[in-house]
Amino acid sequence: GDGAATLGLVHISQIRDGFVEHPADEAEVGQSVMVRVVEAIPETGKLKLSMKPYAGPKDYTRVGDQDISGFLDVDPSMWLEARVHHTAPFGVFAQIEPPAGGEKVMGLVHVTEIREGFVTDPSEEVEVDQMIKVRVARVDPSTGRLSLSMKSA
Repeated sequence: GDGAATLGLVHISQIRDGFVEHPADEAEVGQSVMVRVVEAIPETGKLKLSMKPYAGPKDYTRVGDQDISGFLDVDPSMWLEARVHHTAPFGVFAQIEPPAGGEKVMGLVHVTEIREGFVTDPSEEVEVDQMIKVRVARVDPSTGRLSLSMKSA
């Protein structure tokens, strides 16, 4: 790749779903494997990695009961205003009203959708109560999750 090589740890629980008895049965030394960064710890330079597919953000806000149907037909190129509710290591939670009006709902701007380039800490990018411009990236009525983006289409 283009970046500097560094060591990262894939914990045995992050190799695959199910019980892994011997990591050596799953991959061998020198073998290339696909991983994703779960956590980067700048103070120590350590990377926590996973070989399991990304399952979406953990549901810290229990948004399952919110009605996000007002966002189903919103053009993904349309900019909307949202108010920052709080930040988490993985993104920005923002309250947003459906364009046609209605009750405000909570949406998530994932850390990868805040801006171009790598964002280390979402709390350094926005402040609580700040108004931000967002686009609707994904609407999942079954979970009540609304994914937003601050990046241009």
